[in-house]
Amino acid sequence: MPQLFPMNWSLLTLFFSIILVISFTLIYFTYQPKLIFSPLKMKTISKNWKW
Repeated sequence: MPQLFPMNWSLLTLFFSIILVISFTLIYFTYQPKLIFSPLKMKTISKNWKW
């Protein structure tokens, strides 16, 4: 299989890794404000986005 579709498999693995990273970041940002104050978190997020 990998020899038949080398590009497709590399793209699929890259796409899968990107989806995993996005899902983990979403889970982190949805569950983190419950532990830490949300205004501070939003300020840090805005600073990071501006940077």
